[in-house]
Amino acid sequence: MKTRRSIVLLSLLLFTFCIGILTFDDASAAQRNRKGSGVATLTDSEKATMIYMREEEKIARDVYIKMYELW
Repeated sequence: MKTRRSIVLLSLLLFTFCIGILTFDDASAAQRNRKGSGVATLTDSEKATMIYMREEEKIARDVYIKMYELW
């Protein structure tokens, strides 16, 4: 039972990591397309990406805490 749960948690962690990489790459492309220097406002897509990344980090933290409790 513990092995199955740990496989599920590790799969979830890997999935969120892969999604994060894809999202980060998209945000990097948007930043490269900007011209000029100084402070720029974020686009709606970049704001959504930042919110998604924050939530992803919260999930990762919960997974790490749960894994620590299990082992």
